[in-house]
Amino acid sequence: MIKVSVVIPTFNRAKLLAETILSALDQTLADREIIVVDDGSTDDTSEVVKTFQERVIYIRQPNSGPANARNTGVRMAKGKYVAFLDSDDLWLPEKLELQYQLIEQNLNWGLIFTDVMWFSDGQVMLPTLREKYQLHTGEVFEKLLFDNWIATSSVLVRKEYLEEVRGFDEDPQIMYVEDWNLWIRLAHRYQFAMVDKVLVKRRYHQNRLGLVNPEKQFKAILYNLEKLRRSFPELKDKAELFSQKYYQVSFQRGYEDLNVFEPKKARSKFALALKHKKDLKVLFFYLLTFLPPELLRVGKRMVNLFKGR
Repeated sequence: MIKVSVVIPTFNRAKLLAETILSALDQTLADREIIVVDDGSTDDTSEVVKTFQERVIYIRQPNSGPANARNTGVRMAKGKYVAFLDSDDLWLPEKLELQYQLIEQNLNWGLIFTDVMWFSDGQVMLPTLREKYQLHTGEVFEKLLFDNWIATSSVLVRKEYLEEVRGFDEDPQIMYVEDWNLWIRLAHRYQFAMVDKVLVKRRYHQNRLGLVNPEKQFKAILYNLEKLRRSFPELKDKAELFSQKYYQVSFQRGYEDLNVFEPKKARSKFALALKHKKDLKVLFFYLLTFLPPELLRVGKRMVNLFKGR
C-alpha cells in the first residue's frame, strides 16, 4: 500500500498549479501518489498537469465545489493516509515525512497538522499560526467549536478515518467552512497531533481573497454550528458553549461590517451578539450603527484612537 496520497483540488489556477505540484513532488517521503482533481477549470489547467506526465494522476470533473473535489480525490486515493494541498499553497520538503513518522506512532491520532506561514511574492506577510492562534492537540473536539486553527494544506489524516466520517460535507450551505466541519467530526472520534514546525506556505493573493464572501461565510458558520449541534447528542446540553461561540462570531462580523461603514448589516450582528451576552461593549457598537454617516466616521475614529492607547 502507498504511504500517502496527496489530493490537490483545483479550479482555474493554471498559473500557480505547477509550483504547487512541484512542492509535492519534492517531498523527502518518496512513497506517495499525487492526485490533481480539476473541478471544471476553463483555463490551461489540463495542459499544466500534462507536463508532469505519469508523475501525477489527473481527474477532471464538472464544477462541483472544493468539498466534492476533495472527496473525489479521497475515493481515488490508494494511500494509507491522505494529505490535502490547495492548488495555490506550497509544502516544504520534509512536510509529509515528519507527519508520517509522527502519525505512525499512535492509532488514536486521526489527524496531524503543522504550523503554517502566509507569503506573497516570496515574502512572508503575516504571522504563523503559532503566533496568531492558541494551538491545541489531543482531545480538541470542544475547542474546535470555538476556533479553526487547522489549515487544510497542513493536514495528514488516516484514509480509513476519513471514510468513517464520510469525508467533507458537500452541503452548499457550509461552503467556506467545510474543512472546519470535517475537523470537528474527526475530533469527535480521534485525537489530533501537531508537527510544531512551519511546513506549509499559504499564498496570499487577491484571487484567494475574492472567493470569500464575508456575509455567506458568517451564515455558513452559524448554520454549521446548528448542524453540528443536531448531529451530536452530547452537545445538546452545551447551550452555554454554543452561546459563547454565537456571541464571538456575531460581534466579530458586526465589527468588520461597521469598519467598512455597513451599519445596517453590523446592527443585525450586534443584536445577535447581545442576544447571547449582555455586554456594554457590544451595546456601544450597536448604538453606533444608528448614527448618521458623518457622525459614524467620527465615532469610528474615536474608537480607533481609544484602541491605540
